[in-house]
Amino acid sequence: MTALSGYISSTLLATYRVSVEQARFYFREPLAGGYLLAAEHLAASLNEPERAPALGRVVDGFIQAATNVPGSAQDTALPEEPPQATTTGS
Repeated sequence: MTALSGYISSTLLATYRVSVEQARFYFREPLAGGYLLAAEHLAASLNEPERAPALGRVVDGFIQAATNVPGSAQDTALPEEPPQATTTGS
């Protein structure tokens, strides 16, 4: 009975942690999007020589926000290299 109780407790705690992380992401996303949209609006109001670099930084911010989404981690495994062709001298 103690083992069953421990299993249920650990399962509920794991579910709680996942739920908290999802809620944190849910409320963080509109805030980050609002900052990026405000930056885009300000960058668009700049004069031409300054506008392009500023909009480039806004695009970088959008990309950074998209890659920081939970579950979007890149695979850290290195790709396998193709086998080297060997030549034999005949």
